Amino acid sequence: MLMRERNANRQIIIILSIQVPILAAIFAYVVKIFGISGEFLTLFAASAGGAISVALGSYFRSNLLNTVSQWSQQWWKIATLVVVIFVYAFGIDMGIERGTILAMISSLFLLFLIAIWSPKKLQQQENKSKKDLYAGGLRAMAMAVIMNLSMFGENLAVGGLSSPSDIAKYFVHFTYFSLPLSIVSGYAAFILAPLIRDRKELYRDFVTKFGTRITLSCVVLFAGCLLAGMAGWTMIVGDDRTIDWTLAFGLVFNALLRTYYVPPAHYVALFFDNDAYDKTIRAHGISIITSLSLVMILVHGFDFYVLYAVILCSVLNNAFRLYFTYKKTMDFDWHKSNSVLPSFQ
Repeated sequence: MLMRERNANRQIIIILSIQVPILAAIFAYVVKIFGISGEFLTLFAASAGGAISVALGSYFRSNLLNTVSQWSQQWWKIATLVVVIFVYAFGIDMGIERGTILAMISSLFLLFLIAIWSPKKLQQQENKSKKDLYAGGLRAMAMAVIMNLSMFGENLAVGGLSSPSDIAKYFVHFTYFSLPLSIVSGYAAFILAPLIRDRKELYRDFVTKFGTRITLSCVVLFAGCLLAGMAGWTMIVGDDRTIDWTLAFGLVFNALLRTYYVPPAHYVALFFDNDAYDKTIRAHGISIITSLSLVMILVHGFDFYVLYAVILCSVLNNAFRLYFTYKKTMDFDWHKSNSVLPSFQ
């Protein structure tokens, strides 16, 4: 929402500054009551600090301050490292709980100091209906949940259905054949969002003009990722394990689908009206449910090898998501709204 509603950034930040501590306290209390883990203050500090740092990171990113955005999102890690070094250097008996609280407080203090400084490129602000903001926020949350299930659902499925040896096999292959491209796509998502928002015809014009080259780049990336993964495997793993090429091919192809999904996914989040947004959410949700159901049918009904079943269904899910979102993006009527950042109505 901070990226989409740039002209309501301050209003959203004020709402979050009240809402996040309340929700963090509820979360910490519930976790504490059920005895899942941790102390109340530790859980509260970690959840509130993490949420605020992400929110401020999105705020700065929305206003084209990418370096400050990265600092605001990563500072808690630096603060934690400083606290750990300080504790060990001076032999202080602090404990993990107090260390976490101190790290989050120090990082949040710095974040609020940064937030006081309004970005020079901050767009003229206006107050919008809270109902519209919450409606947009719920849609964005639903889309984020579906995207994360698509990204990490296969990990959960492998962990729940496979033996320890197959789990190890999967994650070793994932590290060499999927993780590098996943890092690249994450960086692309970070950079492209504000660029696409401010030039909404960019993606469609680019695809129309360079469609053939994009297809060729997919082939080159696929081969390059396989070769790079094989080289890394040979240098580090060596002959201790053999590469399962079926699994490697599936992981690389899946990573490519997720990478090419990034630009049209931004269009959904930034420009789609309620109807188009809701249709996309429903289609993606049905795709996830269908893919998970297919995994269970293949594994339990046809005694399919778990790793192959999971990666096959994940590829089908991501291929459908890419096709559906791409098609909707290319068919979307960009001229039905005069606003670059249409609000939820």
